[in-house]
Amino acid sequence: MNAATLEKLLRRTNPTITEERAALASGRWEAYLRKRVPPPSRLNWGEHRAWRAAYEQALQLGQRTHEREVLIVPVWYGPNLGHDVPEPVWEPAVAVGYKEDSRQIYEGTRLDGMLVLARVEEAVIGFVMPSHFYGAQMKLPYRNDHYAAVKSDRIERVTEILRVVEAPPLTAPARDVPAFTDDVESAVALDSVDAGLAARARRLVERLRVPSAAAG
Repeated sequence: MNAATLEKLLRRTNPTITEERAALASGRWEAYLRKRVPPPSRLNWGEHRAWRAAYEQALQLGQRTHEREVLIVPVWYGPNLGHDVPEPVWEPAVAVGYKEDSRQIYEGTRLDGMLVLARVEEAVIGFVMPSHFYGAQMKLPYRNDHYAAVKSDRIERVTEILRVVEAPPLTAPARDVPAFTDDVESAVALDSVDAGLAARARRLVERLRVPSAAAG
């Protein structure tokens, strides 16, 4: 495992992200935000003011990069959106956990037989979005009746591999996944690695489960 291989695994890309990167690189981020969710007519004074407030909050959230340490753990991911699934469907994925306890899951990605500690360059980006895109109970950096400011964090570059720890792979769990639940299980035997790293990996896996056992 080297930095380039890990970066290929973690650096997400799609046409929208490509547009975002181009806007950031060219210094056109403010114009891009206005194009992505255009402001309403000034004749609609209240809604226009709501858009302006969310837009200014989104700019404050940032268009910056910083370095963070991450733990990457191969996992089995079992989502159930409430459909009538006759048997559990588990797929390989990668869990990424930060020292600050935030975490992400990369579906459709696999890392076989190892855990990795690395330093990454992460982009922190603020967006304007219509408020109705998000449930009333969802916590957001800023929202009003019409618009919200939301934050996106994504890995742009792997700057250093700190540690690679090999661990025996595990087969997918056989248990059923309850409806409206995201179940996650380690895809490697954590008992085979040192206690500190194992505890951190177990906490990451637990907090990725929805509903989270750690939240109870």
